[in-house]
Amino acid sequence: MKKIFAFLGFFAPVITMAQVASAPITGTLSNADDVVGMIIRIFNVAIYVLISAAVVYLVWLIVKYFLSASDSEKKGAILSQIGFGILGLFIILSIWGLVNILVRTFNFGNNNVPTDRIPRAIINR
Repeated sequence: MKKIFAFLGFFAPVITMAQVASAPITGTLSNADDVVGMIIRIFNVAIYVLISAAVVYLVWLIVKYFLSASDSEKKGAILSQIGFGILGLFIILSIWGLVNILVRTFNFGNNNVPTDRIPRAIINR
């Protein structure tokens, strides 16, 4: 039980967003944009926590696989868990990639385009 609390204590700054000083979750929510922004920041942190947890889980399973050198039934069960872990990580990254493709395709992201970098046609007169 102490190991679980130590593990959660290691990720406590990530969960509470203590390391992000520029985009706090708390604050005044005066309009719908603030609420949506807060929800987006929470989901961004959740994505990073899920990806890091999946990678830690896979590394733990690989170490467990190599430590169980003699038991072949245990190795088979661990290999199936590793397969499901890789599949879960693939699904998480695929969904994240699809969301980023949609955001960039339909220009939902940052709309502050600098005007000095917009390509212009050269017209010779």
